[in-house]
Amino acid sequence: MATKTNLFAAAKTAAPAKPAKAPKEIVKIDSIASDLERLAQVQEQIDQLSAEAKLLSESVKSESINAFVELYEKKNSYPGSFEIAAGKASMLFIPMDKYIVLNEERAGELTAKYGDEIVEEQTTYTMDAALIEKYGEEISNLILKSKKIEEEDKAKLIGATVKYAVKKGTISVITDKFGDYGVDEVVMDIKPVFSMKNVKIS
Repeated sequence: MATKTNLFAAAKTAAPAKPAKAPKEIVKIDSIASDLERLAQVQEQIDQLSAEAKLLSESVKSESINAFVELYEKKNSYPGSFEIAAGKASMLFIPMDKYIVLNEERAGELTAKYGDEIVEEQTTYTMDAALIEKYGEEISNLILKSKKIEEEDKAKLIGATVKYAVKKGTISVITDKFGDYGVDEVVMDIKPVFSMKNVKIS
């Protein structure tokens, strides 16, 4: 007869131990002093430019979203990606079928306003860690047809995490399904992700 194996205990035993961090040794290399100092200066400039780029990106993206809404309404259909030109610069503006995460309250508000077609519920089931510790042996046996878990704990054994998201494809059917609200209002409500690429001087 095969020996009973506790699957959870086996997994825990197999988990690699996390090594303690040793203090870092300091090595002096005088020959690269000027390069390292210059690199530190350049990195500081990069950090400053990155902060400026973030502010500029927010401004450019905001106006580009307005242009996306106007183009959507003008064509009366989803325009997809398009080029934006301003002065001597240009870029590719990409609307994406991705959206900010919704909480239950916001999901309810969108459903109440637009109907069931705009939000989907995503449920992830989890097992309670404390009960796995308590019933690890029995849960393992349950996999092998055992039924020894106390009835009052069975309902608590499996937990569920519920998330809400704007349904995939919503950005491309705004005028078809939610046209009565106007593209601008729907875009503001569902908050799709927009990407900017190939920003360059023409």
